[in-house]
Amino acid sequence: MVGDFIKVHPTSPAFAFPLKNPVGQSTIPAILERLARIQRLMDYVRTLQAFGLDPQNLSLDHFEFAYSTQPQVCRAEIFFTGLKEFPQLFLNRGNPHLRIKDHLMSLFRKPNGLKRVIWFLQLSLPLMQAFAAIEATNTRNTAVVLPRSAEWYQIYYRDPAGRLDVRLRKRRDELKWFVQHSGLPAKRGQDQQLHDQLDSLLRGKGEGWNGVHEGIAASMDGVHAVVEKIDEIFSQHVAPPPSQSRLAAGPADRCKKQDFKGQKRKAEDDSDVVVLD
Repeated sequence: MVGDFIKVHPTSPAFAFPLKNPVGQSTIPAILERLARIQRLMDYVRTLQAFGLDPQNLSLDHFEFAYSTQPQVCRAEIFFTGLKEFPQLFLNRGNPHLRIKDHLMSLFRKPNGLKRVIWFLQLSLPLMQAFAAIEATNTRNTAVVLPRSAEWYQIYYRDPAGRLDVRLRKRRDELKWFVQHSGLPAKRGQDQQLHDQLDSLLRGKGEGWNGVHEGIAASMDGVHAVVEKIDEIFSQHVAPPPSQSRLAAGPADRCKKQDFKGQKRKAEDDSDVVVLD
């Protein structure tokens, strides 16, 4: 059964659906409209199955599918009402793709929209998970991810200042995520160490990624490790909060101030005895 409107025979392609029309009114338009909606749903189901996904909660105007279960469930829901209206895409709470939902909807409105969306969900999932991870660990909000488009992202660091560009490009007939740093502070002092560490990474190589010229080319799965490694380098150069430095030197100073105030009050109470430390 598909929702409450279509009953499908379990061993054959036969199906049945109810129709209600006023007496004397043609049922042909209603039959054609229902068949068109069934055809649309079948096209969507075939697209999902082509990507190895199973549709859930099927009806003539809605279905769901999960495209990842680790480290969390990533689920998408598609709603479509009229035949002339664009479908609507909804993502579950905490889904790392929520940051680019508007860009995904733009893909959906193009020809073969569902195919484009599912392809990009799977292609970009490791990168979106990496973005979510670095934002979760940067409790002082030193890293901010800004989506420029579905294929271009920028990561801004405030302390130390810096910017990363992550772009989807084709290299040797294969799609790669290219990661480049720009907008770094001048090479001096501790900032020189930051430059040196990043340059060393850009010349390196790992599973699913390798340095090329002034950036890194990473596969769909390898880009997660690249973003994490760069974030680790920036995290090593974050200045400690001012409150920590005050707490480190504060207790002795506070004791002196309290002692001084107490001695001052004693001097005011006893004009003949004045004790100052």
